[in-house]
Amino acid sequence: MEQLLSFQEEFPQRLAAFVSKSSILLPENEVLKDQLWQKMIDYLNRPKLSLEDSHPLLDSVKVLSRDKPWLRGVIFHDLLKSIGKYAKLFGEGCLDPNQISENQETILKAQKAIFNLVLNSSDAREVLATLNYPQLIVKRLNEDIPYEIMAFDLKILFLSTALYPQLRNILKDEANALEVLTKLLKKLAHIPPIEKEPTERLTEVEADLMSETLKLLFNITFWIDSSLKDPELCRLVSTLKVILLQTCQKKTKEYEIKSHVVNLLTNIPTINMYQLYIMEDSEEEIKYDMRGIDVTLDLLNQKLDSGPARSVEELAPILTFFCIICKALSAVRKHVRSIVLPPMKSEITERPEVGNSLRNKLVKRMTAASRTQVSQLSAQLLFVLCKENVGRFIKYTGYGNAAGLLAENGLMLGRPGNGELYSDDSDDSETEEFKELEDKVNPITGCVEKPHPNPMEGMSEEQKEYEAMNLVNLIDRLQRSGIVKPCHVGEDGRPHPVDHILQLKDQLERPLGRNQDTDED
Repeated sequence: MEQLLSFQEEFPQRLAAFVSKSSILLPENEVLKDQLWQKMIDYLNRPKLSLEDSHPLLDSVKVLSRDKPWLRGVIFHDLLKSIGKYAKLFGEGCLDPNQISENQETILKAQKAIFNLVLNSSDAREVLATLNYPQLIVKRLNEDIPYEIMAFDLKILFLSTALYPQLRNILKDEANALEVLTKLLKKLAHIPPIEKEPTERLTEVEADLMSETLKLLFNITFWIDSSLKDPELCRLVSTLKVILLQTCQKKTKEYEIKSHVVNLLTNIPTINMYQLYIMEDSEEEIKYDMRGIDVTLDLLNQKLDSGPARSVEELAPILTFFCIICKALSAVRKHVRSIVLPPMKSEITERPEVGNSLRNKLVKRMTAASRTQVSQLSAQLLFVLCKENVGRFIKYTGYGNAAGLLAENGLMLGRPGNGELYSDDSDDSETEEFKELEDKVNPITGCVEKPHPNPMEGMSEEQKEYEAMNLVNLIDRLQRSGIVKPCHVGEDGRPHPVDHILQLKDQLERPLGRNQDTDED
């Protein structure tokens, strides 16, 4: 490294050769390392540095900044200010689209160096904020710049807001990022100024840029005040609805974009969500347009079919979205319930977890062997669609499947629907087919079971007594080993272990609160 510092005119090229050989090695001498960074900064600050010199320097910064030991003691203010000129964020022509296009290769190299610095140094992230990098990048996103540069600008902002959360409010409040990024989404989605839906399919490049924009918006809206109505958020939701209805040239990209839209919608307060499902709101009537909701239901169906490997990552956001929106917005809940929990017919002869309907898939997820976030959210969504009425929830899932949620929420003694949260609009869901079979439904399994042969048929009384004692001994062995514990339902509606059999007797003698089960929504 000492020999490298002795070079003057050939320093950038020698540095590139040194980095290519030793970038994975730790710096041997801290003093020489600091001198090396200072010499790089001095070179980058030279006026009108040629491409032959600037490109190797920027590439070297990118490579060296991958390793955190190389970043100790770096003067990031000087370094980032120097690189910012090459990224066209400072200085002459910083917002000129023509100059940006002409210097595209240099700008991309500078952006990659900035990205690595932000990724691997908390000091660099703080300096980035003091130099107003994020605000300058947002300002540049308003311009007609090449897609490759725009993509890296968005990646730098996403990484910065993820690792330095203080930037989120700065971008939202000072840089007007919501408005700028909503306009960018409209531009990428080819949404015309007048109220019409786009007809063009998104290209792969447009889809990638849209995904980066949606991810950045997710970070910026993470701390939004849920009690305030924001016109800018309403315009964003209106744009997101159009994006949900749009198609891409590549199906995998379409799936990715819709997933990002749902992730973003989980951040937006429901008070700003009416643009997602209302087409026209006048004094005479409200016209609903549930196509966006239908698209998200189709997406949920696809995700429920995915394997368990990424189930939490894939399903938790969309289940959270439906839990929030169905609890807050009665029109959406009624529409979603008509699809997820339609009036019961002949399917009452099958267990709730068996089949290919959305109800079957959700019940199957909620009864998974391990109680994960997905199983809890699946149960919560079905419970919300039943307006938190215990009797109705059991009707659609079976008591055996519902027991987990009921126990966790202290509802094993039952509870009618939550009238404070839910509207009183009604829609009878019981069909003639269901009414004919209702008395035959096993409440534990939630279905009509086929007649079973009597296992004790043909046994003598002695044999029956022998088998009964065997069963008692097996249960006693399970209890003594701690595998099972007899419980009773306490006053709080949750199961509690019993110390004596008489506690179970007291439970049987105490009448449970009856549950009104009306299929109203």
